[in-house]
Amino acid sequence: MKRIALIALIAAAHIAFLYGCYGARFFGLPLSYNATMAVWLGVSTIAAGIAYARAAAGLAWFSGRTPLRHLFAIAAAGISLYAGVFWAFNAFGT
Repeated sequence: MKRIALIALIAAAHIAFLYGCYGARFFGLPLSYNATMAVWLGVSTIAAGIAYARAAAGLAWFSGRTPLRHLFAIAAAGISLYAGVFWAFNAFGT
C-alpha cells in the first residue's frame, strides 16, 4: 500500500511541476525556447519515469519482471505528462 501511495505522490508531483512551471512562465529563467521545453517536458518526464520504476520495484506485481516494471514506468510517466500538460494548457491557454 505504501508503494501505491508513493506512485500516486510521484504522479501528483510531476503534474504539479508541469502545471506550476507553465503557470509561472518557467519561473522566469533566462533560457532559450528549446532549453525550456527540454527541461519542462523532457527532464521532468525522465525523472518521473525513473522515480516510477524505483517505486514499482517494491511491488509484488513486478518482482522479477524488470521489463514489465519499465513498461509500467514509461506508461505512468506518459500519463502524468499528458495530464500535466492538459491541465496547464486548459488552465492558462497555449
